Amino acid sequence: STQTKLYLEVARTYAQDGSVEQAHRFLARAQHALGRLPASEQAEFLPPLAREYVANGDIAQALRIARGVADMQVRDGLLSAIATQEVSAGRLEQAVKLANDIEDPIGRTEVFAEIVAQYVNTGRYDSAFLVASTVSEPDIQVTLIAKAAQEELTSLFAKEGREHDTSAVMTQLLDARADVRLNK
Repeated sequence: STQTKLYLEVARTYAQDGSVEQAHRFLARAQHALGRLPASEQAEFLPPLAREYVANGDIAQALRIARGVADMQVRDGLLSAIATQEVSAGRLEQAVKLANDIEDPIGRTEVFAEIVAQYVNTGRYDSAFLVASTVSEPDIQVTLIAKAAQEELTSLFAKEGREHDTSAVMTQLLDARADVRLNK
């Protein structure tokens, strides 16, 4: 509806100007206007509405909207965007929960990769390994685990002044992985 589009645009403008409270008012108005539309027309506006809520930091409202989207691809895209926002905000446990709700294996894996990278960047290697081990695609799982291991080894060796040892150990790990794959 034209009214919903207008409310969304006004909310976006307020958000860009830093008036988050005003943006939230217009997002609520857009959502209310949306509720008066037939379901077939609502589907068009739910994704942009959820994205605006994410952009304005209202993750809970964005989640309520995303979970109501019937189309799996659209819902997964919204959940990925919300999970990515959670990763950026450092709420990694929440991001893991959201990633598990993503049905598309590729989308889910992309979010897990972001989460693993963030855990590695913050030195939380045990959590990085745990999340990486949940990835269902074996090659990607191994890649994520290897990346986390490499970062942890680099950190440990740097503390001991042995930075050059990291590449030798990683080569041994990757060779061992190749041996395991050949013997299957």
